[in-house]
Amino acid sequence: MAVQRAESLAAQGELLVLAGRHRITRDLHEHVIGRLSGIGLTLYDTQHVANSPAVAARIAEHIEHLNQVITEVRAAGVDLHTEPAGTRRLGGLLHDIVGEITTGADLRTSIGITGRIDIVPADLAVHAQAVLRETVSNTVRHAHAHAPELTVTVGAELLIDVTDNGVGIPVTVASGGLHHLAARAATAGASSTVDRPAGGGTRLVWAAPLQ
Repeated sequence: MAVQRAESLAAQGELLVLAGRHRITRDLHEHVIGRLSGIGLTLYDTQHVANSPAVAARIAEHIEHLNQVITEVRAAGVDLHTEPAGTRRLGGLLHDIVGEITTGADLRTSIGITGRIDIVPADLAVHAQAVLRETVSNTVRHAHAHAPELTVTVGAELLIDVTDNGVGIPVTVASGGLHHLAARAATAGASSTVDRPAGGGTRLVWAAPLQ
């Protein structure tokens, strides 16, 4: 519970930072750049009616400087939406989790990611990493599978589908790890289901709606 609380607080902090960046970028485009562009147009009109060539040249110089400022402000807005150094996108993190857990295991693991994984909100991305870590760990430790398949799909919802061809999940795991997945699903407004296909093995589907 302490770890989950810490993850939730971290995700909320990231959301606040992103919301602040979005607000600043919107204000730059709607107010600052708009006003600067208006001043530039006024200077341009004034340049054409200036009686002195020296004055016209001086106005042209100011227009050029103003355009440079507008370019710099736009670049600053783009930088606000750029990931800070050291951060990783969710797709790469999910691949790393699978690689970390399955290292040394005799498994042929496949993972597929479909849809725009970059639009998953920060708090839901934290849940996705924890769900995949818990599920793959259970597969490696208990399923005795050799070819687990993992699919992450982003559409109207974030869907994590993990299927293995092992012996199924023991009761002890079902009362432990799967309980944690269900609790996390309740926190995220998601659903968590486990099936035991007729052909053997286990399939876990964890789905959370995207706002």
